[in-house]
Amino acid sequence: MMCAVWVYFISDLSFCRNLFGVVLNSFEMWIFDFSTFSLVRELKGCFNPITDACMSPDCRWVTAATADGWIKTWDMPTSG
Repeated sequence: MMCAVWVYFISDLSFCRNLFGVVLNSFEMWIFDFSTFSLVRELKGCFNPITDACMSPDCRWVTAATADGWIKTWDMPTSG
């Protein structure tokens, strides 16, 4: 069963202000559009709990830090 560990508002920038991230206990982060309540991206690839996250000013990159010190960066347009 997946449950949210915390909800993180990624950006206050005008272009990205409708996006927010939800970190799950499965070490994933889901990005939602707050205005449409739709899932934009499912970001996977972390192997330990996510402790922090941020988005680049142009909304292209999401970076997350994990409990074991790793940093993972995703390309938002491709989820890669």
